[in-house]
Amino acid sequence: MPTVRSSLNYYTLYNGGAQRLLQNYGGEQVYMPIESIDCISQKIKNIGIPLILKCKLNPKDLNTFCENPWGNIAVSTYHRLVNPEAHQDDQDGYQSVNVDPQNIEIIKFYDKQYNY
Repeated sequence: MPTVRSSLNYYTLYNGGAQRLLQNYGGEQVYMPIESIDCISQKIKNIGIPLILKCKLNPKDLNTFCENPWGNIAVSTYHRLVNPEAHQDDQDGYQSVNVDPQNIEIIKFYDKQYNY
């Protein structure tokens, strides 16, 4: 029986770009170097059950960081809407304050290709 994946939780503040993260166990540092090696990549894809945590967060509790100014993020996000092939800058964030369980919804990610 697969186990639920658990570790630190990272947040995305836009809708998209998480497909590879949800299909592969262990985060980017684990799957990126080996995802092109089919026999290993398939094993990584079959570990655990990926979950999406939908959380209500207080913006005051978020610590954010980015390599690009907000203007680049805003313009590139709009550009991506107009041209899906365009490069998009975004911003990362984390929170060290506990999230109230009432503000968390757990969604099981289902991918037909991998039957989970």
